[in-house]
Amino acid sequence: MKGRLSRASAVVLTDYKGMTVAELTSLRSLLRSSSLEYSVVKNTLAKIASQDTGMAVAADSLKGPVGIAIGYDDPVLVLKKVLEFKKTNDKLR
Repeated sequence: MKGRLSRASAVVLTDYKGMTVAELTSLRSLLRSSSLEYSVVKNTLAKIASQDTGMAVAADSLKGPVGIAIGYDDPVLVLKKVLEFKKTNDKLR
C-alpha cells in the first residue's frame, strides 16, 4: 500500500457504507477500465502506509468505512470516475 500511495498522483477517499459487494465490484471495474485502483483497507494500515507520502495530510480523515481510489497518471481522472459512479449509486460518499 505504501508503494501505491507514494506513486499516486491523486487519491480520493470514499465512504462505502451500505454498498453491496456487487456495487463495489462495479466501482472497481469502472476504475480499472481507466487504469485506476480502488481498495478497502483497514484505517490503521492506511495511516501507517500514508506516512512520508502525499496522503499523510489526509490521515486524520481515515475514520469509519473508508475506500481509497488511487490514480497514477491524470490526477483529475480519478475524481471524475468516482463522481461518475456516484451519479448511479447514491450510497457512495
